[in-house]
Amino acid sequence: MTRPGSNRPRLLTTELHDALLDYLRFRHVFRSAYSFDLDWQKMAPLVLRVEQTLSELEHVLDRFLASGLDQSGPDDSEQHG
Repeated sequence: MTRPGSNRPRLLTTELHDALLDYLRFRHVFRSAYSFDLDWQKMAPLVLRVEQTLSELEHVLDRFLASGLDQSGPDDSEQHG
């Protein structure tokens, strides 16, 4: 997703990819830890930038979908129609 393919441009910037990985890592800790194990010092940067990250993700997904490059082939109605 961070590297362009032969048929499509790169979807995520390196920065957005890394930010999303941070949230994925946090999800893992949150699901496997007890509440007293959570450290606000580590969580604060994620909480403080969640709106910015989601806004950027929404922007790149909207741009990707608008480009028409999200279609990998004909849908079922065209194949069986």
